[in-house]
Amino acid sequence: MEIFSFDIDNKTLESKKFLQYEKNADEEKDPKKKGERELQEFIFDFPALFPVSEISGNETSIWIPLAQEIELDTGRLDIFATDGVGNIYIVECKLNSNYEMKTIRSQITNYAAGISDKIINLELDDFWIWFREEIKKNSKNQQTLEEIIEEKIGKDDVESVLKSMKNNLKENRNILVFAVDKITSNLRVSIDWWNNSVDTSRNYPTFALEVRQYDGDKLNNSVDVSVQTYPFNLEKIKMKIESKSGKRKIHENDIDTWTKNFDQNKFDNDQKNKIIEFKEKLEKLIGEDGGKLNFGTGGEGGRMMPRFSRYNDRSPIGLKTNGKLIIQFDLIQGCERGPDAGNKFENELSKIDEINASFKNKSGGGSNKEPGLNLETWLPHKDKILEILEEIFMKN
Repeated sequence: MEIFSFDIDNKTLESKKFLQYEKNADEEKDPKKKGERELQEFIFDFPALFPVSEISGNETSIWIPLAQEIELDTGRLDIFATDGVGNIYIVECKLNSNYEMKTIRSQITNYAAGISDKIINLELDDFWIWFREEIKKNSKNQQTLEEIIEEKIGKDDVESVLKSMKNNLKENRNILVFAVDKITSNLRVSIDWWNNSVDTSRNYPTFALEVRQYDGDKLNNSVDVSVQTYPFNLEKIKMKIESKSGKRKIHENDIDTWTKNFDQNKFDNDQKNKIIEFKEKLEKLIGEDGGKLNFGTGGEGGRMMPRFSRYNDRSPIGLKTNGKLIIQFDLIQGCERGPDAGNKFENELSKIDEINASFKNKSGGGSNKEPGLNLETWLPHKDKILEILEEIFMKN
C-alpha cells in the first residue's frame, strides 16, 4: 500500500510511501464518500497516484491519462490512458455504495469490446484518426495526443510510444482497471476468475485499484490517501498463468525481437559496434550476477532491461533498439531494496559531466523519473556506466 498526503488548498500531492499508517477506527462506521466523478477526476489529475510500475510489469514509472468520458457504442469510458512505453489502460471508476457495483466487470469489458468493434468496423487507420480526434475533444485542455505524450516524456520518444499504442490497440492488448473506494471480496473473486479464464495471450490483465481517503493534517487542511492494487502486480498474474499452463502467455519481447528491431536502425559502424559491445558486457554482468534480462511489452522490440539478482523485479536502465538509454530512477528507487541504491546510482551518474548536463536540460527527452540519454551522450561513457552498475547493484 502506498500513502499520499493531498493538500486541499494548493492541490498538491506528496508521497508518504514509507510511512506506516493506521486506519481510523471510525472510518468504517462513518465513511466520507466522494462521488464517482470526483474519484475519476482525482485519479486523472494526479497520475502519481496510479501504481503504473506494478501494473505495467515494472516497465515504466510514467502513467499518462489521456481523456475522460470517451463515447463508445457500448457506453461512456471513464478514463483512457497510456504510459511511458505505450501500454493501453481502460479505467472504470465505481463506489462500493453504488448499486451498479455488481455490473462493474461487464461495464469495463463492454468498453474493451466497443474499442475492438470500432477498430474492426473502421479499420485501423480510420480508427486511429477517430481516436486522435476523441482524445483532443475529451482531454483536459483539448490537447492533441502528441502534445499530451510529449509533455510527459519529451519530444524524442513520442513516435515510439504512438507506434506501441497503435500496435497494442490493433492486437487488443489492453489493461483493464477497476478504480474503487473499497476492494471487496466479490471483486477479488471476479478479478481472479477473469485473469484465470481469459486468454491472456490477447492480454487483458485486470486489476482493482483502491483509492481511499482518511483524515490527515487538519491544521494544514490536508487528507491522507491510500492506494493499493489487487493483484499486487503483473508478475502475480504471470506466475499464476505459468503455474497453470507451464508457459507464460502474456505478450512480451525477447532478445530476438530486440535484435531484429536493433538491426533495422541506422547506426554508423563505430556506433553499432560499441552498442553491441555494451550489450554483450551487460549480458555478461547479468550472467555473473545470476540475474536476468527483461525486454518488456513495449513497441519496437522494447527495452533491454537488466534485473540484478538482489533487485530482480526492477531494472535501473533500459537500452532501446534505437540506441537511446533510459535511466529508470523511479523504478529502482521504488522497490523494496531500491531507495538507497537508486539514490547512489543517480548520484554516481550525475558525476559524469555530459550525463549530468543532459539530466538538467533534458536533451535526451523523458522526465525526471525516467530521463533519456541520447546515443552521443552515453556511449562515450559506456564502460563507466557498466562499472557503476556493477559496483552498486552487484557488490553493495
